Amino acid sequence: MLRNFLAVMKDSFREAIDGFIIYVMLGLAALTILVAASVSYEPDSGETAFNSMVGRFNQAFKSRGTDIEEIGTRIKFGTLVGREPFPLSFTTSDVQKLDAGTGYAGKYKMRLSVLAAEAPKATRRPGEPPRTPTRLQDGGTMFPTLVYAWSQSKTPEQFFLVRSRSGDDVPPDQLPFEMVPEGVDGEQALAKKSGDGSQWTLVAIPKVSPAEIQGLSDETMCDFIKNQFLLHGDIQNVKVERRKSSNANEFSFDVEADVPNGAKGWPYTTKIFFGGLPIGQSQPFGPAHHFIQDIMVNTVGASITLLVSVILTGFFIPNMLRKGSLDLLVAKPMARWELLLYKYIGGLMFMFMVTATTVGGVWLVMAIRSGNWNPTFLLSIPVITFTFAVLYAVSTLVAVLTRSAIAAILITAFFMLLMWAVGFSKTISDGFRSLTDKEEDKQGLVYTIIDVTNAVLPRYNDILKLNSVTLSEAYFTPAGVKVIKRTEQPSWFTAAGVSVGYIIILLGFSYLRFATRDP
Repeated sequence: MLRNFLAVMKDSFREAIDGFIIYVMLGLAALTILVAASVSYEPDSGETAFNSMVGRFNQAFKSRGTDIEEIGTRIKFGTLVGREPFPLSFTTSDVQKLDAGTGYAGKYKMRLSVLAAEAPKATRRPGEPPRTPTRLQDGGTMFPTLVYAWSQSKTPEQFFLVRSRSGDDVPPDQLPFEMVPEGVDGEQALAKKSGDGSQWTLVAIPKVSPAEIQGLSDETMCDFIKNQFLLHGDIQNVKVERRKSSNANEFSFDVEADVPNGAKGWPYTTKIFFGGLPIGQSQPFGPAHHFIQDIMVNTVGASITLLVSVILTGFFIPNMLRKGSLDLLVAKPMARWELLLYKYIGGLMFMFMVTATTVGGVWLVMAIRSGNWNPTFLLSIPVITFTFAVLYAVSTLVAVLTRSAIAAILITAFFMLLMWAVGFSKTISDGFRSLTDKEEDKQGLVYTIIDVTNAVLPRYNDILKLNSVTLSEAYFTPAGVKVIKRTEQPSWFTAAGVSVGYIIILLGFSYLRFATRDP
């Protein structure tokens, strides 16, 4: 059996290298690796890095940072629900590195200050939902309100009705608003207010009493700052002490932070083509690394590789079924199921080798250039190969039925496009449904058609999406991972199970036809 398997593998390999497409694929792989090798990562200075990092501290999460739901202003406009962080400004000053460390790693001390951000001055188009009016809350108590809401598992909300612009441009902080009376349901008040044809937005902010703010300890505020360094900077060893001040509404802290190598929140300036072209603005290492690996390789690169592999391997089965070739093969002591299965495995082995070369090469050069040796990206090798296994099962069935390489290629390419279109539609529809909090707004004929179609087709997009999420969890800060987890994700078990079922069924029908076909 092993000898038969190796003979078929050798035959498939010979077919692959006889065509020019294999050289095109290897050329594309080499080009991708070269582009990845040209990317450089320059860590920002301590002062720039910490200001960038703490600039995201107004994004906080409930239950002392353990929940995935953010604290802030909840805004309902029509059927859509959004959330804005508190308009607070976190800044650092007097940043000093206390030891030499390696690169940016080492111990730092700094002063961190918290101020209420200025009211937004930009105007908005007529009918557009307003930004959070800063005047809904006293700026001096905004930081304690955020910290108190962070320290609780659940905090009551105070509702406001803000009139949306319907004529002349008005700055968002000057839009008329009304407080919803205590005990009145905000949704009902919004429906009643909008009944006259005017447009109103329901705004909810955490409701914290003056007594609760007064009772908030400095220790809790310091714990909040520590938690934000962990969530947004991936920095665990932090000491925080509130600075003494005669003004109770002034919030300033002395901070010491021990920054490790590979801190996911430390921003980098990323350049491509050996420093010739910056890639966007300075940002944490994780998103920059993720963009190159996930977009360039797992999305664009994988799609091109899958399509080209469909074209190349589309000739394997039809060439085997040609008159004369099949006569010679079936005359050998080899069962037909072996012959068909070995040809199928031969196509997968080809895909595996090309993917392993590309993904492994990109991972290696990026690890050398960045110093980050996280092996999670190598998961893309089996994931992309498994995705191709579904497509090649379709190609095998069409090839057995028609004996035509052109038919196998065209139908498989169309099936690939169909799976992508359905998966993309599912992603978009899930995104829209995540913006509403009413179950009836999440239903509808279009949503049902998309859900059913996605359920009965192989999970092409789901598998690639799950791979992307796995990469995100490896490279993003804990806060970034929480944002991703707010959107419902498919399960590996379901996605892989449905796809495996398709492979078994398609190969089963292929064998039944092949077993009854005359040479």
